[in-house]
Amino acid sequence: MPAPLRTPLPGSPESAERVAAAERRELLARLEGWLEIPMLVLGFVWLALLIWEFTRGLSPRLGELKAEIAALRHEVRALSRR
Repeated sequence: MPAPLRTPLPGSPESAERVAAAERRELLARLEGWLEIPMLVLGFVWLALLIWEFTRGLSPRLGELKAEIAALRHEVRALSRR
């Protein structure tokens, strides 16, 4: 049987941890909101570069740009999963 939930006392370490966790979730939600449109635009740029690569090949510089966009998208996704 699980232990009953108890409310931590104000000023206790448990209370501070809950407040910090709530603040982190709020900050992450705000960050996701700010990054939604830029990440969508980068996704379409990455798709255009991928199509360009399949049809004509990419120059080394465009290949680096494509890799950097993919890495950035991966990092943002990993951040939002925490």
